[in-house]
Amino acid sequence: MGDYSSVTVVAVFGVVLALGVGAVFATGAVSGVDGFFGEDSEPPELLSFDTAAVQCIDDPISNSSTSIMVGDANTEITYARNVSLPGPAYGVGNASFERVNESTYTLAVPVEEQANSTRDCPGVVRYTATVQIPAGEDPWNIIIKHNNRTETTIYGNSSSTLFGGSASAGGSASADPPRNQTTAST
Repeated sequence: MGDYSSVTVVAVFGVVLALGVGAVFATGAVSGVDGFFGEDSEPPELLSFDTAAVQCIDDPISNSSTSIMVGDANTEITYARNVSLPGPAYGVGNASFERVNESTYTLAVPVEEQANSTRDCPGVVRYTATVQIPAGEDPWNIIIKHNNRTETTIYGNSSSTLFGGSASAGGSASADPPRNQTTAST
């Protein structure tokens, strides 16, 4: 009878060990732990930044779009937005992407004077920026700034497991404070 209890103990130990390794693997995949059967995450970076040609439009529409692609090691976020330029000699310069803290980043898009502009209108330009952040740093926030002024903040939560991935995002916009209007009567 001693032989059956030894076999039972070894079998139970094997099952417990297999369940423990499976739990560690599943937890690592869910929380974005690098290595361990997955890819190592890349550092946060601006993968691409493109602008369309400036358009002269009478009534520009300020719109934006966001798309998210969740991977095992990284999350790619693509953000596109129209920008109204302040004058005919202005355009969008080179963007930068920086980490502020563990899960907050800043995409800075300068609107600057450009020497080669020949437009006769202020213009509207659309840019598209694709950034990469390590997976598992959830929730994340990306602050979009034009000339050091916060335009909007996009935020999201992305997860990846053995069974697939998901992402969600939202945004908030800022506006200039209301101006005091005065009227003079004569």
